Amino acid sequence: MDIFKRLRNANIVFSASVFMFFFSCTQYEMSKRVFDDNIYNEFKNGNIDLFVNDSNTSERSIQNSQRLIAKVNDHYGTDIKIPDELFQAFIDEDEAALIKNGWLTQTDINLSAELIKNINSAGFDSAIETYKNQILSLNLTNEEFAKKNTVVNLLKITNEENPNLLKTDYSQRMDGWSCAGAWLYFLLSFASVIACVTVILCAFALYTMFDSVDYLVEQCN
Repeated sequence: MDIFKRLRNANIVFSASVFMFFFSCTQYEMSKRVFDDNIYNEFKNGNIDLFVNDSNTSERSIQNSQRLIAKVNDHYGTDIKIPDELFQAFIDEDEAALIKNGWLTQTDINLSAELIKNINSAGFDSAIETYKNQILSLNLTNEEFAKKNTVVNLLKITNEENPNLLKTDYSQRMDGWSCAGAWLYFLLSFASVIACVTVILCAFALYTMFDSVDYLVEQCN
């Protein structure tokens, strides 16, 4: 009987009410989430130019990658920092390292594989809508959702710039990650570590960092 007396305590009732209020608001906020196309629209409108890497070095190294990151930062006025371990994970095709360090999740991997499959079977527009709905069904924080929104925008730019990049007949390999898989892992992993005050500039910097990851260049050429 004591437990019922405690539950009738006004402070406990008030605290429970406050908790339920915030929980309900959070659930409502999550249910009202929508993707925006701001980054993609900036690309379509030609408001921000894409960085072009003019380096002709074939050196495959973390040092070379960091030098190219510096060029991208200089071009966009960003201050992106990428840990050497992330570059190394791509060089080694080390999926486990990406997961261990929190740069990629198993859900990311599963949804990436399904996205590539759907692009090849149903086309990009249908596949990206399915992918967006799958993301909306996840219990993501606002920050996590914002990063996924960036990835979706960059995938739409990829489809405009180089649609073959996400097609199996162009990118499938038998001895490791496919080009399409590596590109998705790149977007998801690097988006998880970068942070910029100006989100749009940060997103374009991320997109044009492709050439800074020597492994990806080798996979996709």
